[in-house]
Amino acid sequence: MAEFEQMLRNCAVRILPMGTIDMPDAEETGKTFLENAKIKAEAARLLVPKKVATMGDDSGLCIDALSGGPGIYSSRYAEGDYSKAMDRILAKLSWVGDGERGAHFSCVLHVIAPDGSRHIFEESVEGVIASERRGKGFGYSPIFIANGHSKTFGEMSMEEKNKISPRGLAVKKFIRWLELFGAAWESSPPRG
Repeated sequence: MAEFEQMLRNCAVRILPMGTIDMPDAEETGKTFLENAKIKAEAARLLVPKKVATMGDDSGLCIDALSGGPGIYSSRYAEGDYSKAMDRILAKLSWVGDGERGAHFSCVLHVIAPDGSRHIFEESVEGVIASERRGKGFGYSPIFIANGHSKTFGEMSMEEKNKISPRGLAVKKFIRWLELFGAAWESSPPRG
């Protein structure tokens, strides 16, 4: 939520976290980030007035040497403790050379507009897994280094990270779309 609030602070958008509408966590049964983001957006849509847009976000870390894992299971892999999850990943990669630590972070936003239309904003950032945790931050940020950078996401300020992270880039696409088409929400009658 802190990342979304930071990135959307200058937009005419008010964010309501799931907890404010007593929404339980949606069961992520999808096989892709897009499917899971859609599940979350649809679950929220059932609990809010039709004039309110909903957004589902799914993101994760995909590591080449771990056959793309943890991927869509990134949150579940952590089991609520990202520190231990990073330690497990670093232990699994301890035998992997520097040139074989490729990874990417992916993020998909699935938005259901008040008129019922659906909009997808997707981004991925290539990088490598650091040999040790560096910095702080949410999730796997302390072990991911984006290509072209020397700092992990965990060593970057939130503003630095939001400029290059997949969530930051996907939100930029959403903001641009909102600037172009968001005003139409007020004048469009809801469908269905």
